[in-house]
Amino acid sequence: MDILRETDFDFLAPKTTGKVRDIYDQGDRLVLITTDRHSSFDRIIAHVPWKGQVLNQVAAHWFELTKDIVPNHILAIPDPNVTVARKCRLVPIEAVVRGYLTGVTDTAIWTRYGKGQRDFGGLKLPDAMRKNGTAPARITQTSFAQMYWTIAQMVAHQTSNGCNLEIGDLIGSGTVSGLEKSSWGSLLELTARGREPLELPGDEKRGFIEDGDEIIFRGFCAKTGYPRIGFGECRAVILPAA
Repeated sequence: MDILRETDFDFLAPKTTGKVRDIYDQGDRLVLITTDRHSSFDRIIAHVPWKGQVLNQVAAHWFELTKDIVPNHILAIPDPNVTVARKCRLVPIEAVVRGYLTGVTDTAIWTRYGKGQRDFGGLKLPDAMRKNGTAPARITQTSFAQMYWTIAQMVAHQTSNGCNLEIGDLIGSGTVSGLEKSSWGSLLELTARGREPLELPGDEKRGFIEDGDEIIFRGFCAKTGYPRIGFGECRAVILPAA
């Protein structure tokens, strides 16, 4: 049984070897020979008889049927395994197509994210993402500057009533909501008591927090001319009621 593992046609042009195709660059056009190599996880794991021919002819079939809709690069199909194509100018576009951060290959987004990369085609992913998880959706971002009472006034209010505050104690300020909806600090406010659910990535909606949701709180202090001080994050998963 004949299997096309690779080609070596020096007379055509210098060759570049891809995962499945051998590519001969003739300047303004490319000769693409689709082999029977089968690639998975960035590795050639098998050679499948007639795979290259089927792949090339299926592609040629649909390029022919759609060329009146979108012009394509096909110039000729001189052989079931061969496509002669116009060399086009590369327009580099990269996007995160999956709704979840995952992958195991060297080029997978999770692999690259784990090595510290955060910018993917202009889309900057946040830190602390997890494998097979989605990017956190910001529900609200409020500011303590929106509070009616200052911290000094709150401390005075507490201590004047006999509260024995000490250094390191925490003060619960209550809900911190700004004037704009994006800064409202209560989910009841944001969703009008569940009547106007928030739209989240992945076509999800939330009127109220649900079991299994992971809630993340982050905070920081910032003032012009001074270093920003972050408080890290606090995260927890909502568990079903016992």
